Amino acid sequence: MGNHRSAASGAGDDKMPVFKGARQLLECLERLARRPRRREAPASAGKTRGVQGIPLVCLKRVDDGGALVEGLARYLKEAEPRRIPHVVHRCVPPPPGADDLDDMAGGLLRIARELASGPNTAGGRIRFGRFGLVHWLIHQDLGADHIDSDGLLRRRLRDRELSSSRYASLFSDELPEFLDAPVARWAKLARIVPPLWFMVRLSGRVPGIGREYRWLLRQPYLEPQDPGTVLGFGVRLTEGRRDAEEPEEVLLLLVKAFLSDLAHAYRRSFWHPRGARRTSYPVVLLDDAEEGGFLLQHLVQEIRSHPRRTFDPLVLVAAARTFPPDALSGGGTGSGVVRWTASEAVDGYEAWCRRGAGRSRAEDVWHLLIRVPPVEVKPAADADDEQYAALWHAANNARRFEVATPALWARAWVVPVALVLLMVGGAGGWFATGRPAAPDIHLSLPRLSASDREEPADGPPVPANTDDVQLEEAGLPYCSKDAAAHRNVRLVLQSAERYECVGVAGQMAAFAPRDRSAAQFDATLSAQNDRAGELKRASPDRPVLCLVYATAFESRGKGGKTPDNTEQKLEFMGYLRAQQRQNTMRDGPNQPIVRLLLGNAGPGMGNYPAMLAQFGPAGDGCDALGVIGLDESTSTTRQLILKLNDLQYPVVSATLTADNLADGARNYFSVAAPNSAQAAEIARWAADRTDGRQVPRDVAVICPRDAGNLWSETLTHFLRRQFAGRRWNLTVYAYTPDLLEAEEDTGGGACGSSAVPVDELEDLPAQLREQGDPVVVFAGRGQDFGVFLTHFDSDLDVIAADDVSSDVARRQDNGSLDGREYSYISLAFAGEGESPAKQEYAGYLRFKGMNDIRADVDGHAALAEAAALAYIRAARAVRADGLALGRERLIEKLRLQAGDRAGSPDTGQLEPKVWSGVDCRVCVLRVTKNMRIRPDQ
Repeated sequence: MGNHRSAASGAGDDKMPVFKGARQLLECLERLARRPRRREAPASAGKTRGVQGIPLVCLKRVDDGGALVEGLARYLKEAEPRRIPHVVHRCVPPPPGADDLDDMAGGLLRIARELASGPNTAGGRIRFGRFGLVHWLIHQDLGADHIDSDGLLRRRLRDRELSSSRYASLFSDELPEFLDAPVARWAKLARIVPPLWFMVRLSGRVPGIGREYRWLLRQPYLEPQDPGTVLGFGVRLTEGRRDAEEPEEVLLLLVKAFLSDLAHAYRRSFWHPRGARRTSYPVVLLDDAEEGGFLLQHLVQEIRSHPRRTFDPLVLVAAARTFPPDALSGGGTGSGVVRWTASEAVDGYEAWCRRGAGRSRAEDVWHLLIRVPPVEVKPAADADDEQYAALWHAANNARRFEVATPALWARAWVVPVALVLLMVGGAGGWFATGRPAAPDIHLSLPRLSASDREEPADGPPVPANTDDVQLEEAGLPYCSKDAAAHRNVRLVLQSAERYECVGVAGQMAAFAPRDRSAAQFDATLSAQNDRAGELKRASPDRPVLCLVYATAFESRGKGGKTPDNTEQKLEFMGYLRAQQRQNTMRDGPNQPIVRLLLGNAGPGMGNYPAMLAQFGPAGDGCDALGVIGLDESTSTTRQLILKLNDLQYPVVSATLTADNLADGARNYFSVAAPNSAQAAEIARWAADRTDGRQVPRDVAVICPRDAGNLWSETLTHFLRRQFAGRRWNLTVYAYTPDLLEAEEDTGGGACGSSAVPVDELEDLPAQLREQGDPVVVFAGRGQDFGVFLTHFDSDLDVIAADDVSSDVARRQDNGSLDGREYSYISLAFAGEGESPAKQEYAGYLRFKGMNDIRADVDGHAALAEAAALAYIRAARAVRADGLALGRERLIEKLRLQAGDRAGSPDTGQLEPKVWSGVDCRVCVLRVTKNMRIRPDQ
């Protein structure tokens, strides 16, 4: 059937070929290899329990030199937390004179050896006893004229079993020397035990003993009841004797033995935990399957369609330049087999599962035919082909396959631990009952004074007599300053009880040392920055673009809890993704090498001068340094932008939406839709909700009384303008946020002087009911929206501004949002269904602390990616003009991206282009009571 080639020893370049639908094909393969927790594949959908089985996958592809199969094998190899057992087998025409049986036996033997050895044994070794027996029998030559064929075969079978025993020397003609000693003569008696045991096994009459022999007499091929003994049936399989047998029946017997061994290894039972420990099916990838692989698929199909068929766990994928002939004609079991494209691979598998629901086994159609489109042509090294880049990353940077963990009772350590506990318990019981009781001894210990006790330290000591303390003066162990390691950080005292690490670093842990979940982000960032250094050493002419993600990290949580930097991490995912894509697949002199750093300006970004002071040493080795991110649209952020403008540093914010945030600053750009667009969308949504009711209607805007909150201030301003144009009655309610200090609570703040003050946010729902039937617009921060909903029991229409999107994405941490129905503004939405964009950041969402976060309904990651890509496009444009990369030239190209021309206003609004396919525009999403999220048109 061909030559075996393991995935580890392939062609060397195991990159997936670039074609449309690669991500969907990979997802289909992952689902095929995933073993359900309780029953076998396909997993039941609701109460529908169809025929158990796995389709025979046929991939029709162009001649790619095995790249497709090698690329699929790479994802199987790199699955987490362990590889999926798999074999790559290239089929070649058999040598002249070889028959199908010899070719099939040799190919299956190589596949079996690979599945039973090496890294494929991580989940336990698969033993091919039945296949080994049949394979051995068909290669025995007893001679055509031998009188006692049964006796000769018996002796050969006995020698086969005894020679494989670890005590084989006991059964040889010459005994070892130590058995000649009188003291060990009793051991000679042991020579008769194994032969007797072999006779019991060979009889096949004792349940549980000699399983492969019992199976040989019970399998459905070649009528083993003639003559009804293992030896008699075995003689029929030997060379020269099987000429009278049907050749296809012998092939079916051989393949059936192989599949039965796999099924036995995967059986689930309390007494066989190793089978339940296998949580992924074995995959055999056949390349050039038209040279013999189609025959194997045909035989497997015949076995799976047999009336006495049982489930086998083999995932058989055949790649060839054509589909198998029997599949095109319905495989002899049906007709109308659908041919799917690679982009429809998942849909094709789901349709195959539905087709098998409720059908009898004889009617099953086993083939899943998938057509792989031609490979995309790679553009020139300095070309900027966004479509090819997206397809390349869909094929080669898809998330890793996930292998489920086995049930607790089936894990390898359970039995040893249970035995140890049993022994310890038994020993403890013996000591408790069998030993005399120990005398009752009282120890008198001195009492410790309050000054002698060691109280648990809550972090390092806080300096009390200075406002700006360097590391060497404060002696703080974790707030380090090391330019060589990209940690340019200093300690800044916020108050007598609070301090922050402020500056620029290559680690999130430098700013949030108590946030243990940041370790995986730091490891990813370190690896990608190391990769950037390698690229620079390999291509010294390529420019280095350093991007500093400037934000406000939280170093310590409230009440000593772990700090919550989830929003920062969601945004950081987008920057990491953009850096990884640019540095992985882009090359050429005009392509910048991206290095990513983190900057912390302290709470509310109030310590930005200390951060800016570290930009100089942090920028060593960079051709240009730019700022991305920023925390919130506040007056402090405006001051930071203006200061960066004076220093000629470009700034591209990802999620800031306040209009005219930094008037007069030509260095500032944004990718998120501004509040003016958000207000227009809210007004449109409110008009649609009137449902034919008479206007003018009432609208209530809930706004925080915070004079420095430019986001709420501009949003409320544009909401007033939009609803006034529609002749609606608008009332603004101003509440005091919990984080606002009492002395800062002056007037209406961001809400305007005409706002109605609210003493407590909890009292607001009652006031809204008194107003009548208003549409409620929440223009406050996300952390306050949950408090509002907790006390809101009305059926009024509620819509929240974009700041609540991250709280919706983290619904497991925001129980106040559950069980309530509302709408909210999203600045980036990945779409409904299982779109590829939803998988874009799946790898990061498996990091500690990021589980169950819906990044597809939160715009932080996608908008961050758009901000980084705006920088990358600007750097390419500078280099395309033949100029050296610099900050001033970056600003010029960014202004061109924003569409600024002479005589036009400086909006700084960039088009949010991303590779991930997320739609970065304003839309309204609806959250139902069961927490389903859909567009609210």
